[in-house]
Amino acid sequence: MREMMLRMCTMLMLVCIGLLMPFQMGIAEDCPEDIKRPKKFQKVELPNGAHYLIHVPKEYEANGEWGIMLILHGQCQNTDGMMNAFLYGCEGGTSFFKNHKYIGIVPQARKEVWGQRENTPMLALLDTLTTYRVNRGRVHLFGTSAGGWFTGWLGYERPDVFKTMTIVAAGLGLADKRAVRKFEDRPVYFLVGETDDNLKHARRDFEKLVSHGNDYARLNVVEGEGHQIRYWKRFDVLSTYYKAIESGFDYAGKLKKAESLVTKDLKQAIAISREFKQQPKEEVFWSKYQELRKRIDEEGLKRLKMMLYRLKGKRKKLVTALASFEKMFEGFPVAQKATEVKEKLSEPEKKTPPEEDDKGE
Repeated sequence: MREMMLRMCTMLMLVCIGLLMPFQMGIAEDCPEDIKRPKKFQKVELPNGAHYLIHVPKEYEANGEWGIMLILHGQCQNTDGMMNAFLYGCEGGTSFFKNHKYIGIVPQARKEVWGQRENTPMLALLDTLTTYRVNRGRVHLFGTSAGGWFTGWLGYERPDVFKTMTIVAAGLGLADKRAVRKFEDRPVYFLVGETDDNLKHARRDFEKLVSHGNDYARLNVVEGEGHQIRYWKRFDVLSTYYKAIESGFDYAGKLKKAESLVTKDLKQAIAISREFKQQPKEEVFWSKYQELRKRIDEEGLKRLKMMLYRLKGKRKKLVTALASFEKMFEGFPVAQKATEVKEKLSEPEKKTPPEEDDKGE
């Protein structure tokens, strides 16, 4: 009888867990295979009984340039593994923190899974902010699996604190829908495996953000990977995304303005496009920027053909006009076409020798 009661209790508990956890929160891989590396971090106890790990690169300087990565582990993941992924996961086994000037902090959840409204991450962040001088515009939130779901909630609760949120193998299921609608331009990066059951949640949430006009949301589906995604293999893409957001450059606004000016004020459209050259080459925005350049070049080619037709036979005026055209379109393929035409016009004219009269015998 007792054994039967225990079985029934166990079954009931599993059903409850299934109802309370509609999203996959399996054990995501938390570090590279060569996890056995020397520890380069400290453990810090918090007033609420929890703790966090912190890594401060020896290159750190209190000059206000360094940022913070707040990293949230998944269900059953260990903080050591998460920290090691960032310490040794970059190309050549190098540190993400050192390479991109971040202090890394990995708090430990008080229970197996992050409880909504748990204050441990914010306590760890506050403790770090009061100890080290950092750039408040370079504080990012990163979470995998269960930590990813919690990231979706915390990132929208504190948009004033976190510049971006990276949600790995999860979605926005725990986020306050009102906050999501209110902060519609929040930079959110979804990173998920192709065969992960949570892909449907990530894709749905990403598409909703985009449909509401969020130009800073990204969805990166990693081919051939599942819930145990090797996120450290995507650090190069993520770091560029972070740099782009940190720059404060209005990629979306500049692109829209330039696109609207291509046929109205081409000179101004070109001037705006040149502002992109000094910015981080974030994948999506850079692709749109290349499309803008193509449109500008096509419009330039139309103008070049019109100029050649209009000034046909007016050699001096055409050479002068081509020089101005070259300067305006410098850096675009059409400028080279103008240069080639100008060089041909600059060549000395070949005088045709007069024809000799035929002499009869």
